[in-house]
Amino acid sequence: MSLSDDLRDELAQIAPSRRCCRHAELSALFHASGAWHLRGGHIAVHLDLSSSAAARRAFALLRDLGVLSEIRTYKRSSFDQATRYQLHVEVDDRALSVLREAGVLSATGAPLEHPPKRLTLGFPADESGALDDRVNGASLGTAQHWRGALGLDQRLDTIA
Repeated sequence: MSLSDDLRDELAQIAPSRRCCRHAELSALFHASGAWHLRGGHIAVHLDLSSSAAARRAFALLRDLGVLSEIRTYKRSSFDQATRYQLHVEVDDRALSVLREAGVLSATGAPLEHPPKRLTLGFPADESGALDDRVNGASLGTAQHWRGALGLDQRLDTIA
């Protein structure tokens, strides 16, 4: 197993508790491993992952946010013929709302090229995940929010 696979497996074990951090994690997953498909005028999104732990984490994350998804496996036809994991999400009204909030899809349902700045700037959020009206958290920058999304803020506290 490669170092990146080991890292993905380790990160999949960390579950951020704040809603904004879960949205940032979901956004990162879909921007890094997502594919968008049009089927009969409806959009479907898929995650294609090499790690079963990352697939289970993504499935649990979507389930916690109220989005129905399905994990499918397949063998790669080239190279090492490794097992791959696809997470399929049919985009209904609930999924569309969550994927918009996570910065995966635009208001019209089109895929976004990059995560929105509200997810990457590190603005403070309350426990419900709603962005705080204050802007003083902007000085925390991108690192604070993504550390929260990846659960690294918990880990840094235990090391220090």
